[in-house]
Amino acid sequence: MANMPYADPANLPERERATVAGLPPLNIFRMLAHAPAPLGAWLKLGNRILTAMEVPADLREIAILAVARATGSVYEWTQHVVIGRACGMTEAQIEALAADRDDDASLGDAGRLAVRAARESARDHKVSTATLTALRAAVGDRQAVELLHTIGFYTYVSIFLQTTGVDVDQLDPAGWTQMKGSGGGAGED
Repeated sequence: MANMPYADPANLPERERATVAGLPPLNIFRMLAHAPAPLGAWLKLGNRILTAMEVPADLREIAILAVARATGSVYEWTQHVVIGRACGMTEAQIEALAADRDDDASLGDAGRLAVRAARESARDHKVSTATLTALRAAVGDRQAVELLHTIGFYTYVSIFLQTTGVDVDQLDPAGWTQMKGSGGGAGED
């Protein structure tokens, strides 16, 4: 059960209702609607991370699920298992992350490095130079920075979700096929 009530868009000032109008009825959006001023920018950044980056969608989802495990976010884990499957993650990859088998071969070299970066970020509030150097060598500077954005954004999301106690929604996997992004596979070494 949530630690505070969900926002009722009908109670927002007229000028702020447009920000939340048309959002999917997901609990995270209903909670974020308490503060519509930053919500538009938050949605734009989240959308760009999910749809506009070069990093392969399955690798992005490995990073997000690693953040969820490292931070203990049940909501983030539950939602992104569904999204990860829609983006081509394998059951072996999901099981490896669920069991904290960070060095599992199914994750591929880039996936293992993304997991290491997510774990270091959660634990140390930064990614080590050694991990960043290895990640850059594996995926290039652009995708390394995209993964750092992903890890940072979803760490913030995790903190928000856990603090407010947002209840887990049931997602329809068919609705997440657009999140496949650029394609490619994290397990492709």
